[in-house]
Amino acid sequence: DVEPIEMLWQTIALCTRSDEKPVALLTDINARTGSSQIQSQLDEFVRSSSDPEEKTNTRGRAVLQECDTYGLIILNGTSFETASPGRLTSWQPGGNSVIDYALVSKPLLPRIRKFHVTSPTPD
Repeated sequence: DVEPIEMLWQTIALCTRSDEKPVALLTDINARTGSSQIQSQLDEFVRSSSDPEEKTNTRGRAVLQECDTYGLIILNGTSFETASPGRLTSWQPGGNSVIDYALVSKPLLPRIRKFHVTSPTPD
């Protein structure tokens, strides 16, 4: 059996083989990346985060590595996020954080005007 996260990265590997197929991924990946960005995009796409702890966990480091491998940019917290860069995406009794992400391939960037994380809606 293949873990779902491994299946996801295998699929992304196939999709990113060609610049002719831009990739956009909106994912509830439960990873904490703080304000880190992939190494090749540190200067161009600076990220901020509303996560009070600003921490990166093991899964977050793995996501950053895979994004670097496949040339995916994390939109959360960049200048593309219009309302409040780095807006929280998870509200739990134990704390709030950014664990859901918009990831895009670099060829798709010229087509993106803005990215918006909405505020939570009351139950």
